[in-house]
Amino acid sequence: MVEPSLQQVANRVAELLIAERQTVAVSESCCGGLIQAALLACPGASRYYIGGHVAYSAQSQRVYFDEALLSDLRAGKLQYGGSEMMLRRARGVRDCLKATWGLAETGQAGPTFIKIKRPEGPYAPDGGGMERTDEGKGIAIFAVAGIDTVGSLEKTLRVTSEVSDRSRNMVEYAKQALSLLEQCVSTKAARQYKL
Repeated sequence: MVEPSLQQVANRVAELLIAERQTVAVSESCCGGLIQAALLACPGASRYYIGGHVAYSAQSQRVYFDEALLSDLRAGKLQYGGSEMMLRRARGVRDCLKATWGLAETGQAGPTFIKIKRPEGPYAPDGGGMERTDEGKGIAIFAVAGIDTVGSLEKTLRVTSEVSDRSRNMVEYAKQALSLLEQCVSTKAARQYKL
């Protein structure tokens, strides 16, 4: 069962996507599939939900991320976990699954954290791009990317949490991600396009 306040946000997004005849594909990380579960729990999900993945580990990222993104991460041309990386993930899942919208999220839900020491993060050649620590704050970064017919609208959002309750943060991050998608789909320019 999906947490009720998360399901409320997902229901609003589902209604909008159905009304606008638009679709979404999702690239999750620290939410662990909660975003997709909430979207799929809405009646009529096959009308707007195309698919997605949970790219939680570097191993799964190597499968789900396109080679250009991985190459730029390895070369340090892109900040691991940064806004541009998230936009590229959102565009990647959108394009791969031919959806109207791509939604991507990453973050740290606690109670342990990762300190990013170099732009490459886990892709640093010597393995020294990050380290685990018990100190830190919950953080999440979200990106939404629409196709050209919805105005190529792109937005990112970064949120922090003072709470170290992993489950609570995961639900809150999933709500924030879906709220960002809701904002994008609700824009006047985006609503002019229907499949």
